[in-house]
Amino acid sequence: MAAATGVVVLLATGYSVVRQLKDDAAYRDGHEAYQRADCVAAIDEFDSVINAYRIVTVGDTVERAERERAECKAFEVAAVWQRAGNKPRALASYVQFVHGRPAGPLTDAARARVTDLLEEPDLAEVATEPSCRVLDLLRKNAMVGPETGPGIHSACGTALTEAHDLDQALDAYAGLFADYPTHRIAAEAEGLIVRDARWCGHLAMTTIRQDPVLAARGELYPTLLANCATAPAVWAEDAENAAEEFLQKYPGHPRTGEVTVALARSMTKLALENGDKVDWQPYPDGSAGPNEAVIFAHNEGVVPYRIALSGPDGRVVTVDACATCRPLPRAEGESCGDHANLKRIVVTPGEYDVVLAHGVPRYAITRWILRPGRSYFFCLTPFR
Repeated sequence: MAAATGVVVLLATGYSVVRQLKDDAAYRDGHEAYQRADCVAAIDEFDSVINAYRIVTVGDTVERAERERAECKAFEVAAVWQRAGNKPRALASYVQFVHGRPAGPLTDAARARVTDLLEEPDLAEVATEPSCRVLDLLRKNAMVGPETGPGIHSACGTALTEAHDLDQALDAYAGLFADYPTHRIAAEAEGLIVRDARWCGHLAMTTIRQDPVLAARGELYPTLLANCATAPAVWAEDAENAAEEFLQKYPGHPRTGEVTVALARSMTKLALENGDKVDWQPYPDGSAGPNEAVIFAHNEGVVPYRIALSGPDGRVVTVDACATCRPLPRAEGESCGDHANLKRIVVTPGEYDVVLAHGVPRYAITRWILRPGRSYFFCLTPFR
């Protein structure tokens, strides 16, 4: 009986020794494949170690095989996308693999493959929604630099804009301007933004205005506002809002005159669509220069009003409120009170659409024919 037991022990020991030798050899082959980022081969070898029958586990070979196999499985998520030719998903998966993972052969390989993908001659093949959503991780993990960073940020800005994901597109552009403010690609991207009417909507403009990088980007915001105010394809309300903000924030800007004309045009369009059509006419009140017409606009109301003129000239003029006026009803053409505020407006003679913005309704619109060499009196009271 003792002899039989000894034989069994001997056989078990011999099997364990042989098993350990096989495990060590398979692990060594798997580890070499792991080190060169050939995870398909590495996983096969690790599986032969992990799944083998053994009477007793000796050493830490199985534990190391399990650990490296798990890392390889995570790496293979990206590698599978790359072998399938899906560059955006491969890039995103490699970046996610690296994030939060300690240095090692596979993180080094993932970084190298990210660099290769970012050096593709046509970044449009790489920059789509999946890859562009990991831009922050690219930056946090120092996986982009001056050679690759500007291109992928700009390409993502373009791709996300085309996908109508404007907030994410602006994040991509903000990263570009923050990290590479003087780069040629940053200047080109700025030109793309200011020429694209898709940025003229209220929510997009709000995002740009509130982003400290975008808002501080030199002429980006004033140019965008001016372009949105003047572009024919922009909705009248968005154009009006852009013009109002531009004129308030950038007085004296070289494009002030152009934007003022555009504001008058937008107010006219909105008034024609939604305003009250009235027949409030100015009254001839004297003479003026031979090639000009002059309007003496009075306000005896307690709130200011604006006159927008669209015609041979484009003007938007504010007539201040009269805090001391006590207006009474009067006949058409009768003078305003002595304390009414006055604004003198000189325009090129001709036919004008005239928008009066004063209280409720928001806009009233009328048409004036202003003749050369004539001056006109106009009084707006709260009773009109």
